[in-house]
Amino acid sequence: PIPAPSSSASASASARTKTKTVQSASFSTLTNDSTTRTLINSSNSNPNKSTTDIINDTNANTPSATAPAAIALTYTFTDQIQQLFTTPSTKIDPYWQEPIQAILKPSARSLIAQLHPACPMGYDPSATPYGIDVIKVKTTTAGKKGSLLGYVREQKDKYPNVVIITRVGEFYEAFGMDAVLLVEHCGLNAMANKARAGCPLKNIQATLDGLTGVGFRVAVYEEANDNDSGGGGSKARIKNRMLAQIVSPASPTYLY
Repeated sequence: PIPAPSSSASASASARTKTKTVQSASFSTLTNDSTTRTLINSSNSNPNKSTTDIINDTNANTPSATAPAAIALTYTFTDQIQQLFTTPSTKIDPYWQEPIQAILKPSARSLIAQLHPACPMGYDPSATPYGIDVIKVKTTTAGKKGSLLGYVREQKDKYPNVVIITRVGEFYEAFGMDAVLLVEHCGLNAMANKARAGCPLKNIQATLDGLTGVGFRVAVYEEANDNDSGGGGSKARIKNRMLAQIVSPASPTYLY
């Protein structure tokens, strides 16, 4: 017979399991790292307490402004997806709920926490990757009219159930859920651990094959000559883009 583990060994194993549970459930974007550390430290020092009790204790001793961060730690992968599609003001087309629920790669799943229902692609340029210390910098792609992100959002509104891939210099890029699908199905890596991914020009057909091969349609946008807005200087140059082709499982070859 296998001897029963000692009470101290069981407590230690319970603490490790609980800490792992807390950490693995912490995919949602957190804004208060001290709350995260408090919760995990409490789990280590209170092996006989349930995770729920520790969360309740943490919330009771945490100012109301930061208490939601501790509650957010209980979110599962499914909870995060439900939040994206059931929020009343969501702009994300329900077509994407099933494909996102089917995501399996950890590298793709970890990006789901960064998605936000206020964008039709779910892309939040200010989202911070969980578990990675990132210095936030001002971005020029915050969705202003005329910006790259603003343009992509407009196209996603026009084609809500199509993956959007846009030419950006020597690369093709995708944002939000579209980027998650590139990581999942095309073997690409997220850019700076954010929900943004792309490929070099020479790899565009292989990337499209990865998406059409699992049933998606993809809209590919190309750059055209810059337009001069008339104000002079480099800031007056507006990049012009156009829809070159929508590839599909029935017509997967990119002809541009």
